[in-house]
Amino acid sequence: MSSLPIPHESAVAYAAHKNEALQNPALLFDRFIPDLSRRDDKEAKKRALQEIQRATEKASKELLEAWGRRWEVSVRAANARPFVMTTEWRFVTGLGRKGPLEVGFTFHRYGFPFLPGSSVKGIARAYAETVKDLKEGKPDFDAIFGRAADKDAEDSLAGGAIFYDAIPMGLPKIDVDVMTPHFPSYYREQGNKNPSAPPTDHQDPNPIPFLTVARGVRFRFAVGWRGQLDDDTRRLRDMAEQWLISGLTTLGAGAKTSAGYGFFSDLDVAATVKEKAEFRAEVGDPDEGLINNLIRAIEAIPPDKVAPNLPSFYERWRHFQGSLALKRKLAEAIRDKGQGRVSKKARQSGGWYDQVLQSLQEGED
Repeated sequence: MSSLPIPHESAVAYAAHKNEALQNPALLFDRFIPDLSRRDDKEAKKRALQEIQRATEKASKELLEAWGRRWEVSVRAANARPFVMTTEWRFVTGLGRKGPLEVGFTFHRYGFPFLPGSSVKGIARAYAETVKDLKEGKPDFDAIFGRAADKDAEDSLAGGAIFYDAIPMGLPKIDVDVMTPHFPSYYREQGNKNPSAPPTDHQDPNPIPFLTVARGVRFRFAVGWRGQLDDDTRRLRDMAEQWLISGLTTLGAGAKTSAGYGFFSDLDVAATVKEKAEFRAEVGDPDEGLINNLIRAIEAIPPDKVAPNLPSFYERWRHFQGSLALKRKLAEAIRDKGQGRVSKKARQSGGWYDQVLQSLQEGED
């Protein structure tokens, strides 16, 4: 008897082809998840994800290359300049999608992870709103992102910038990760007005496996423009492109950015020591440039948005693997920006802000 909750004929066909050289992990993820109804089998979801992970290693390289060529033609036709960004650590796309595995993942129908253009646009827009403090109603912002119709406008304004899907350059490595909510009963009842299960320490942690894109995977991005380019529209396209790059490096993409997931770099983290040395000799230390960009982003956060936005920069500091001097420089910026503006919990012993302060004190001893 098949463990797949699908018609018998489909299960037989799947069994006959599951070990073929080419596989489509998107199809497995969406249609061929094993029967998870046995509550005593707590490893069933993890095994299902591991099977999908193995399938990603058998995805069609030729199909990905053909997709990339079509993508290249499309973005070039829209006056875009493709560029490459590399995942600094793990990256999660589509975690909130519904499905039998409790947590989602965004596969293209071809079987590869990607970041939809709508999400790419959202990253650039979030950077403009959060860091640059630009919002709808300002000329450059409206020209790039568009403006919604209101009672004083007959029609909405479409933005000139075109944000394309971000696609992997080569077969991407997929990892199975685990999150462990410590208060499962509390989270299940969050929709109730008066939860009967407060977040107490006696609840059993609930490990939840999920898929992630691994560290060091290169993605191709592009920002085009509607119509012909002139000096002004080229300036706006370049501005949108820079907002996107800055958003990817300072705010992150996808889910769990507050835990350090989803940040990108413009330097291939898998490059050899020699390649990195040559890159530094040509354009300077990318770590220093990254830290300076992060500090500028921290300094630009409006005072009333420090509490919700500063923790993500703490995560960047915590995962930074460059020189201690640069890490300290970032810690000082976080300390200065957070003074009097972060929550009491963050300042308590062991809180994230307290960890930053302790690191600075240890460096002085």
